[in-house]
Amino acid sequence: INRDDIDGTLYPKSAGQIALVIFDAVPGGAGSAIRIARSLDQVLAAALKRVSQCDCGEETSCYGCLRNYRNQPFHDQLCRGDALHFLVPIVG
Repeated sequence: INRDDIDGTLYPKSAGQIALVIFDAVPGGAGSAIRIARSLDQVLAAALKRVSQCDCGEETSCYGCLRNYRNQPFHDQLCRGDALHFLVPIVG
């Protein structure tokens, strides 16, 4: 899936919970969000592999793990260690 074909946002729910909403960014939809949902275990395992095998420090991030052109305004906030702490309990 091309990174430009999907997008996402955080959605506040009740009791302080937050949901991640992933959607197709292609006009009319391309079915990518559905493909992600159907393979969510594989997607999360691939994400964990990416952030756990990166050579940058856990207190930062790089283009090999979390950074990309679209999230440039947030590069100083992206922390590979935070991604690891989030993904490890989910993926196991």
